Amino acid sequence: GNLLPIYADARVFIGHPIETINFKEKSAVVDHFFNPAATETDRQALLDRWKITLVVAPTDRPAPPNGQIVFQHGPLNIYIIAP
Repeated sequence: GNLLPIYADARVFIGHPIETINFKEKSAVVDHFFNPAATETDRQALLDRWKITLVVAPTDRPAPPNGQIVFQHGPLNIYIIAP
C-alpha cells in the first residue's frame, strides 16, 4: 500500500504503521476483510464506508467484491473496484 499512491489517483487505507492513523484498528479491519470467513456483505461494507477504489492483495487472499484484476505480478494482484 506504500507505492501505489505514487502512480495512481488513490489514497491509502493502511500503509506504514507509523504513518497510518489508527493503524491497529485498521489492521484488524483488513484482517477481517481478507478472512475467508468474512461475508461478501462485510467486505462490501468496508469498501463502501471508506470509498476504496483499488485493493492490493496477495494472490492467496479472497478477491474483493466487484473487484477486477488490473495488474498482477508475482504474489500480488491489484484490483479495481467497480462502482
